[in-house]
Amino acid sequence: MHRRIASIAVALWLIAAGPAVASQATLVTPAAPLPMTGLAAFLNAGLAAVNSCNSGTSAPSVGGQPLAQQCWANTTASAWPFAYYDGAQWVTFGTLDSSAHRWIPGCNVGAQSATLSQVSLAAATTDHALALSLPTGCTRIRVQSVTLSNATGDIHTGTMGVFTATGGGGATIAADQAITVTTAAANSNNNGQALTPTNASTEWYTPGSFGVANTMQVRVGTAVAAAAVDVVVLYTPLP
Repeated sequence: MHRRIASIAVALWLIAAGPAVASQATLVTPAAPLPMTGLAAFLNAGLAAVNSCNSGTSAPSVGGQPLAQQCWANTTASAWPFAYYDGAQWVTFGTLDSSAHRWIPGCNVGAQSATLSQVSLAAATTDHALALSLPTGCTRIRVQSVTLSNATGDIHTGTMGVFTATGGGGATIAADQAITVTTAAANSNNNGQALTPTNASTEWYTPGSFGVANTMQVRVGTAVAAAAVDVVVLYTPLP
């Protein structure tokens, strides 16, 4: 009978302490008397919270939280921002995209790249969407380079450009220009090419305002039959 009463008391305590939101739990040890079942429940909930970086749709706030240097994974969307508490506020240091299965660093961490593999050159005036990932807190980018590599062969009769909207519209990131790749052979001259960006040192772009948000358009101008090439855009995210 006493055990049953104790178990009911533990259950009521867990409810009063604030049930875990995703994997969050109080860090305050319950007062004595505490049966082993209650201690096990407290420890399991606490360890689950620690193990998941206190994941939840809102910041941990129950039982002595937040604490300086505590981490929190915001699970509101499929891309999870990770933050540390600095004693006054939560500071995001990066985002884990659970759909794309990749880590997106915080802003001002250096250049990152976006790649389109084997873009077909078979059809003229055709757009190919290139999605960008912006770290948390970044809204603009500086394009450093647009590179062609891994071509299927000689594609020098074609042209290509990069724009912020379909149809060659919006801002011009790299104007439609002649492709100079003449071979697919490894370690050979002209097996790759760096397209010339437009205003590379004087114009920053805001991907959220592109024709399709956060998406560049790689546009084939002049076609090359039965040919393809990888396109890599190197860019620096900015606040």
